[in-house]
Amino acid sequence: MGAHKLRPLFRRRKSQPRHPAREHNFALPEALNPATKSLEMAQPEPSHLPRTVLIVDDSHDLVRVLASWLERRADRVFCAHSGKEAAAILRHNQVDVVVTDVLMPDGDGIELITSMRHSDKRPRLVAMSGGGRFMNAPNCLDLAQAAGANVCLQKPFTHLELFAAIDGHAA
Repeated sequence: MGAHKLRPLFRRRKSQPRHPAREHNFALPEALNPATKSLEMAQPEPSHLPRTVLIVDDSHDLVRVLASWLERRADRVFCAHSGKEAAAILRHNQVDVVVTDVLMPDGDGIELITSMRHSDKRPRLVAMSGGGRFMNAPNCLDLAQAAGANVCLQKPFTHLELFAAIDGHAA
């Protein structure tokens, strides 16, 4: 076998830049751009009334992110990781809005929504779902709406979508 020259699979034309990744001409969306303070928009507007919000999700990371978004706009936040924890918080605290996941292992969001449907001071109910093993997100959210949720958000969603749902500006 003679000396065999390896040829590159892709050849760069002389007119192409040497490092095309360094010479991109796209802009990151405002919410993802690290060069900007992405949550400056989350600062309270003059017309924003701080609300008391209960966030319920079995994902601790998601609860932490949602809580930080809401705290930056001056909302008071309670956090729970199951329907049972949420029910305990609701027994001792008055909240304006409940943001709950639909599918959770220990007391799901549908049970939580139906239990609050006949409450004296019924909070605004925001259901969120990314689906589960046996049910996709749109079906989960349809169930939540039938149970009495005011607004349904499909994961992933932006902080602006969450704010609109909490403030009553979302359909």
